[in-house]
Amino acid sequence: MDTLVETIADPEDTYALFSNPEFVKVMERCNIELEQGGTVDLGGEMMGDIGAEAVVSAIMGEESCTDLNVEMNEIGDEGCEAIAKLLFRNKSLATLNMNNNKIGAKGARAIAEALSDEHCSLKVLEFEQNEFKTVGARTLAVALRNNESLEILCLNWNKIASAGKIFAKALRVNETLRILSLGYCELNDSTFTAFGLSLGINKSLEELSVPW
Repeated sequence: MDTLVETIADPEDTYALFSNPEFVKVMERCNIELEQGGTVDLGGEMMGDIGAEAVVSAIMGEESCTDLNVEMNEIGDEGCEAIAKLLFRNKSLATLNMNNNKIGAKGARAIAEALSDEHCSLKVLEFEQNEFKTVGARTLAVALRNNESLEILCLNWNKIASAGKIFAKALRVNETLRILSLGYCELNDSTFTAFGLSLGINKSLEELSVPW
């Protein structure tokens, strides 16, 4: 079965995307779920950046949306930047799942900027298995120093490597994060030592998951 991206000759062609019956169904479901309130679950639709931008346009300003799932959607930096704008605008959005996409450092930086905003209300960010690597991870780690809303952050299966130390340092000042998951992120021994020191200072973290 072809994905939405595979059935469009040019994935960057907005007209082609909106002419695709399968994507029309996705947008119809998005609107229905917005009317019902709560969760908008669009995982696995392979909509790409243009699709993500369309979904953001539909949700923007809709305070009924508290949870957004766009995992496994071939979303890259442009789509992620659109989602970051949503975080600035929609203060009702508490949970965001962007696992298993193609988001690079530029997209991660946009999310980090949203997390650093003093009015950020996001509580759960699932950002596993993307492509932002060490550079993007650093911006997210720095954002944790200023963020006062996030309670759960999952970054498993990202090659963040040395950026792990910055997350450890951020824990020394962050007072809201309860769960941090950095499994299979290519962390080294010195990073584990840094976490050990930070856990002696941090009073809010309940679970640190760093399996090899």
